[in-house]
Amino acid sequence: MAFYGPLNSNQALAAATTNSTRTLNGDSGWVTHLSVSFTTAVIGPVHCNFNAIHAYEAGAVNLLGRFLLDSSSASYEMQLVKQGFSSNMSFGAHTAFGTFNDVSAGSHSVALQLRNYVAGTTGIMCYFNHNNHANDVLQVRYRG
Repeated sequence: MAFYGPLNSNQALAAATTNSTRTLNGDSGWVTHLSVSFTTAVIGPVHCNFNAIHAYEAGAVNLLGRFLLDSSSASYEMQLVKQGFSSNMSFGAHTAFGTFNDVSAGSHSVALQLRNYVAGTTGIMCYFNHNNHANDVLQVRYRG
């Protein structure tokens, strides 16, 4: 990863939140849960963070997440939710971090995508959010 220009060159943050549920049935394929658009001033890294509130699972759910830059460059897949000792225990990190290096100056987008890999199961993100006190959050830090 290379930095171009001063290290303190206008750090900026783009963020998106939701308190709406997202249901992933069976092998759902990749589904966009949150996305942000931003414009970088110089070439440099783009750091992505995702934090999820509690999730729901019915069956042996294995729900993974990934970041997608400009609809073409995907990060590695990270496990976010997995069935625990029994239904509705939602084991998993519920959080993810990724970096895209040497992103060109210009307009970009990052999406947080989800996928449930297990047929016959149901995973629901942003669940057990009583009175809408919390949100799933995607944050993208870049050189603005």
